[in-house]
Amino acid sequence: MVFSVDHSGSMGSGNHPAITAFIKSVVNSVTIGPSDVQIGYGLLASPTQHPIYLNSYTNATDVNAALDRIGYVKNK
Repeated sequence: MVFSVDHSGSMGSGNHPAITAFIKSVVNSVTIGPSDVQIGYGLLASPTQHPIYLNSYTNATDVNAALDRIGYVKNK
């Protein structure tokens, strides 16, 4: 499962916490693991960034911690 998140000016930094909370709710509702659901996260910004690659984490706790480390990056 890959989340492509818009970081353009129209999205705005104020919406970032709500988007992160939504993604965490999805992460917490599935089983994460090498043979289960894998999570990816890409920023739709310029240039495109992929702060979480598929199969980087093997449990929801680690995915959620990685999501907490991703701040809002405004598209340049």
